[in-house]
Amino acid sequence: MIIMAGDERELFAGAERIGHVTNNRAEYRALFKGLDLCAAYTRRRVVCYEKSHLNAPPGRAGFFTQTMSS
Repeated sequence: MIIMAGDERELFAGAERIGHVTNNRAEYRALFKGLDLCAAYTRRRVVCYEKSHLNAPPGRAGFFTQTMSS
């Protein structure tokens, strides 16, 4: 997972082992972990890019935006 600023500076890069889980559970876990980590950097809009269609809204496969709540 990589968290980047709007000017493309890398703010965080990391990975962790999650054991034996399905690909869907792994993707959701990564998404929630990433959003939690983003909260340390901003409370504004966050754009998530991913290869999967799992977390993207219909017709927008590959990315979505999430507004962080305070």
